[in-house]
Order: sequence, then structure tokens, then C-alpha cells
Amino acid sequence: PAGVTSTDEWQADGVLPYRIILGELRNTNGVEYTTVQATAVQYADGRIDDGSVHEPPCVYLGDDGLTSAQARELAAALLETADEVDSWTQR
Repeated sequence: PAGVTSTDEWQADGVLPYRIILGELRNTNGVEYTTVQATAVQYADGRIDDGSVHEPPCVYLGDDGLTSAQARELAAALLETADEVDSWTQR
């Protein structure tokens, strides 16, 4: 799919082989261990697992997998907190 930067090897799993696909690895400039990457399980027929067999598509923050809804919630919380910090120094 669009945006995939790398893939694992195909794995044999019963009837339909699958592989893990990975999106771009993103980092926060100047902050160690803050990596963000999209992952999904793709079957040989092109379908993406919805989580009913292996794992739904996830946004990984370091080693923690988040659903897209959880990632959006985290993004909103980070923006709100950054605004709060900025408000402390604005006069």
C-alpha cells in the first residue's frame, strides 16, 4: 500500500501467507526513544488484517501499539498540554 517503507518476510499461516508492513519511521527532533511508526498485517491477496486474526493496523509509539483513535487522542492531549505550557510564558 501507499506509504509502506519496508516489509517483513512472508510468513506461512495456515491457508493464507501474511507479512508485516511498516510505514515511515518518524522521530521527534532532539528526543531519544520517541519513535512513531504505522504497522499492519497484510495478506498475500492484498487485504489488511482488521484485527480479527492477528492485529489491527496500529500506530506504534516506541514499543506501544495504539489504535488510530488512541493515536488521535494522544495527539490532542499533547497539543492541549503544549498550549498550556505556552500559556504560562505568554504575557
